[in-house]
Amino acid sequence: MNLYYESTTHGLDADALRALWQTWPCLGASPEALLRQLEASGAVELAIDPAMNVVVGVLAAEHQGEAVVHLTLFGVHPDVHKQGVGTRLMRRMLHRFEAADRIAVFCEPSLAHFYAWFGFEAAFAMVKNGRVSPPPGGGHARSLDEDLQRLLPPDMADATAAVRFRLAS
Repeated sequence: MNLYYESTTHGLDADALRALWQTWPCLGASPEALLRQLEASGAVELAIDPAMNVVVGVLAAEHQGEAVVHLTLFGVHPDVHKQGVGTRLMRRMLHRFEAADRIAVFCEPSLAHFYAWFGFEAAFAMVKNGRVSPPPGGGHARSLDEDLQRLLPPDMADATAAVRFRLAS
């Protein structure tokens, strides 16, 4: 499959997102809502199948300058799994923010190995009502509270999640 990659939503319409959204409805309430969310993101990377004019992969991020980056949406269509699409999207996003002090992503434990491959390290925090609390006894998350609280997406208000970070070297 011959894909091309874009760092903009310019010219993108909801129909191009429909197939991806149908396989990953957690990406938004509708393809139109997903498009609005991507347009509002601070940074976006898209994998596009030009033959069908559809998006087969998406990675979006929010950031406060380049100090702290939060990866917010990441999905790859099942038809292109294990073909390097997610890896290429991640490499493109990490390259954009290579000067960042911290890059954070909320993920399922089963995906931790994917993020670890890119140098992410586990640093756990609990999230509820949009507030971040350090783990019992302190640790990494204490210094990350303020950064995370500013970057949490609105849909994380009642969620509890593990946080993974890539710390600048």
